[in-house]
Amino acid sequence: MARKDKAGISYYAMDVDHVHNKKIKLLVTEYDSHGYWIYQCLLAAIYQQKGYYFDLSDEDTLVLFAADVCKKPVSLVREVIECCVRRDLFSREIYENSRVLTSDRIQSHYLVATNESRKKGRVIRINTRYWLLENTEEERGVELFDGNSREIQTFSREKPEESRENGTQIKEKEIKENQIKGNETDAPFPFQELIEKILKNFGFNQIANFDKAREASAFLNCLALSSRVELFESQMQAYFEYKKISGGQNFIHSFKNFLGSHEKLFEDGAWNAENWIKKLETEKLKSNERPHSNTTNGFQTREERRQSVNELGSSARQVLRSIASKYNGGHTDEH
Repeated sequence: MARKDKAGISYYAMDVDHVHNKKIKLLVTEYDSHGYWIYQCLLAAIYQQKGYYFDLSDEDTLVLFAADVCKKPVSLVREVIECCVRRDLFSREIYENSRVLTSDRIQSHYLVATNESRKKGRVIRINTRYWLLENTEEERGVELFDGNSREIQTFSREKPEESRENGTQIKEKEIKENQIKGNETDAPFPFQELIEKILKNFGFNQIANFDKAREASAFLNCLALSSRVELFESQMQAYFEYKKISGGQNFIHSFKNFLGSHEKLFEDGAWNAENWIKKLETEKLKSNERPHSNTTNGFQTREERRQSVNELGSSARQVLRSIASKYNGGHTDEH
């Protein structure tokens, strides 16, 4: 029997080049990185709660969303929403009619995200008042209903038993198709290589610390909007090199403190607290000015120890000769 599950999803994909999308760039031009942050908060709320829409018809919902999630004034959040609708990041028609945020792109992502679970018998319920996509009847495990929650029809091209039996074959077929077409990407996040560097510096990896990888991805996406990714990479490299040269004293920054906070758009992170590039250059100049010895790690080599002993012995002999000379010159033999 098909099972009904929670509406939202816990993960959604993000296009690598979304920061170059004209609509996103116009949003950032108008509201700086604050606009991008609020937009991302809206997407997270959409996917997490209902999966494909966010109902803002209740003013209290907007107020709490602005205060608890965005940490921004409700007036600013409202302006950014209006801008997103104006830039067609959300459906203007549905928002003006119902004060609901959604888009055909969001709905497509929702169907893709629930595809595997629907193959296994999950049923998702879709409100036709907010649905924009056509040919939904071709999707398995989709239950349509109108605004009064009255069930219309459930589309399922296969019985659950048939779906389970064919699940393995379908999966194998998809894997082969993806390998041929190259639809699968090796990197689950944009900036894959840079994310790995960040995690490695703190002893993490993407497999065991997926949450950290997601935080790093959100961090880099935010920096990309203001073209600061290259600056960050240079700062990070200088930071850890400086930390190594200086012995690591007074470096107690955690992973979270190093990146910074969402609320401050990551400008409060340790990576941005100092000009680490300049500090590293200054520290290297100081190191070059310090006197250098031929010792290794503070310890003398065997040859250096032998030379020191010889020099000490020579000095001791000179002192003894001097004492003997003074003694013989100041006394006479009484016998």
